[in-house]
Amino acid sequence: TLRTSTDTYKKDVTAPQSITIFNGYSTSAKTAGIYTDTWYSYPKPYFNWTAPYDGSSSVASGVAGYYVYFGPDIAGEPVNYQTTATYEASNLTSGSRYYFRIKTQDNAGNVSSTEAKFIYRYDNVAPNNPDPILGYNTSAKVVQLTTDTWYNYTSPYFEWVAPTDSIGISGYSVYFGIDPAGEPSLSSFPSATTYTASSLSLGKTYYFRIKTKNIAGNVSAVETKFTYKYDRTVPSTPVVTVSPSGWTSNLTPTVEWSGVSDATPGSGISSIEVRSTNTAWANFYSWQAAGSTAESGNISPSAEGIPDGQYYFQVRAKDAAGNAGAAGYSSGSWYKKDTKAPPNPAPVKGHPSSADKLTNLISGSCYSYPSPNFNWTAPYDGSSSVASGVAGYYVNF
Repeated sequence: TLRTSTDTYKKDVTAPQSITIFNGYSTSAKTAGIYTDTWYSYPKPYFNWTAPYDGSSSVASGVAGYYVYFGPDIAGEPVNYQTTATYEASNLTSGSRYYFRIKTQDNAGNVSSTEAKFIYRYDNVAPNNPDPILGYNTSAKVVQLTTDTWYNYTSPYFEWVAPTDSIGISGYSVYFGIDPAGEPSLSSFPSATTYTASSLSLGKTYYFRIKTKNIAGNVSAVETKFTYKYDRTVPSTPVVTVSPSGWTSNLTPTVEWSGVSDATPGSGISSIEVRSTNTAWANFYSWQAAGSTAESGNISPSAEGIPDGQYYFQVRAKDAAGNAGAAGYSSGSWYKKDTKAPPNPAPVKGHPSSADKLTNLISGSCYSYPSPNFNWTAPYDGSSSVASGVAGYYVNF
């Protein structure tokens, strides 16, 4: 009996084609896709791909595995062989670029040329928050604000300069509220470097807290950068009296007030101010600090050198936020100064008696009338705006 056998010779000298489907992800769970040549903070990026076409099974041996390089050398040679179409990186150095380079080998031992498939930029260092945060009364920036100070501006405006970061800042998340431990949202990081507050509640302290995110996705720890205290309620109107009352020659009148209070919660009384509505008292025509913040008090300004006349005093309270209460005054708020003596009456007329005023007596002459009568016209004391008028007479006979 004659026995024969045959064997098949399979020839494949063509290297596999290029990989066309290649994907990058944040982790092996593939939660988020990543893009080449972009900064990320994922410490174990994950890659997968579809095996490239090696040719028809009748003429090609099919893909056997891959040589992979993942490292900082842009021309790194793939030498690590694996049969799976996935790769998970690890042990990365922050601030570095990593190049994913690959070769494909078929079952006949043919190896493709090196392909650069992905550039992964890695940074895991959180940025600093901006410092300082500058505050202003409005976006017009007329008044610069000081942190932890009372103000009455309804829409305070804040701005800052982006902090220096090795890869760049992508945005900021701001909390502006009454909770000293309030957390900025992590869902949004706008790139704007300004913030305008609104809808504030009276008597409250607001905390400006910020987190900063860089383009790799690293987020800074939250920091409180500004404290804004808001009060727009005016203090109460004081009750005001001036003594001595009425016309006086006293040169140190006393202006008294009572009933001063501020809203609760509020910024508190910061000053009591006094003024006179008469321009002749130049030092007090504009509001002057009384040197007190007490609910009740007084001030005794010197009227030396001030023209005679009537001076109407007003008192108001201001709080720490700059709110000025209404001016307090009353009918008893007048200081009426008159230091000029009136002239004596002239002439003084003499008569034989109060019943006989037709006969005029002559001064220096001798008469036998037992009850002579004398009368006169009140002298002019001055205009009623600056003089008190004649009150009476001292007579010696």
